[in-house]
Amino acid sequence: MNNVTLAIKSWAAWAPGIESQSDWHEWANGRRLIGDEGSPSLTEVPAMLRRRLSRQGKMALWTAYQLIQHSDNLPCVFSSQHGDVLRTLGLLGDLAEDESLSPTAFGLSVHNAISGIHSIAHKEHNNITAISAGPDGICAALLEARAMINEKSTSEVLCVIYEEPLPPLFANTLTHPSQPSAASFLVTASQGTKIEISLGNPPQTVNCDQPTLDFLKFLMSSESICLPISSEGRHWQLRKYTY
Repeated sequence: MNNVTLAIKSWAAWAPGIESQSDWHEWANGRRLIGDEGSPSLTEVPAMLRRRLSRQGKMALWTAYQLIQHSDNLPCVFSSQHGDVLRTLGLLGDLAEDESLSPTAFGLSVHNAISGIHSIAHKEHNNITAISAGPDGICAALLEARAMINEKSTSEVLCVIYEEPLPPLFANTLTHPSQPSAASFLVTASQGTKIEISLGNPPQTVNCDQPTLDFLKFLMSSESICLPISSEGRHWQLRKYTY
């Protein structure tokens, strides 16, 4: 893969106990911890739709709406490793008990459900892509956004990345984040903090428990210029240019 360059124009993130950018800077410096409970308010979404969202969906859309308050029909990439696993487990439990499935629960369990609610709530008519790239989610989402820009159909793309820890049933079987969080990034070709993405060599990389949070810390750091992410045999190298 050739090196790919893009820029992060702005970002927003949410996790239990951490909301503003000043909160996130405190977290990056080790002065604040991510909690376990709570979900963001989401007044931008009508109550009828908001009730359909799990915490994961509320986290995702809260961060997105911090960046698109003054933008209409912005192309979007939504990315999550596993989507809304708790809904899926509930449906599987109903099947195991020979109970009828709720059409609403089924519709909200699919991987593009959150992006679909965003499309309805925000009256979005532009391209929306929902991807599941496992622990490669942050790199895959940024590369997808850059590809959209390369098509010259847009100058900005919104990347929304959201994760929840998996239930204990899967704790030792699947790669998953250890903390709930969501982050959105406004991606451009060159306006903002310039990032170069490439495939690196294994000795230069390390495993990341939660790549999106590592990427946030990387963006905020005035010292770090390189972020290695190792994922199931793929070794990504992200380099930041501050000029």
